[in-house]
Amino acid sequence: MDISEITAALAPVPVPHHEGMAPTGARLPYTVSRPMLVDPLTGAINGDAIGWDLSFTIYCCGASVAASFNLAQAVIATLHGKRVGDSTLAASLGYAGAPVEGQYESQVTVQINRGSIQ
Repeated sequence: MDISEITAALAPVPVPHHEGMAPTGARLPYTVSRPMLVDPLTGAINGDAIGWDLSFTIYCCGASVAASFNLAQAVIATLHGKRVGDSTLAASLGYAGAPVEGQYESQVTVQINRGSIQ
């Protein structure tokens, strides 16, 4: 599984989705998908969400605390329990409404679980 499959799974959420970092000038609201940091010295693993810890994160960016939280709730509702490839996703709220560079973000943490209950 790679990050593009996660981005594709977000299609039902009606905002722009970016991978890695949002482009300069991105307009709110939007989401950003990237692998979880595994080592503060080397940064994230490029594009390989399952290379180390089977986790990735989605930053839900909005113009207010409530907007970022509501977007995070929509992302969780879309991804939790979703099958992607041979895995099932488990999504939960990491934090809500953190002020970042004049906007607000809420973090959704997604764990990749191999297999599923049929």
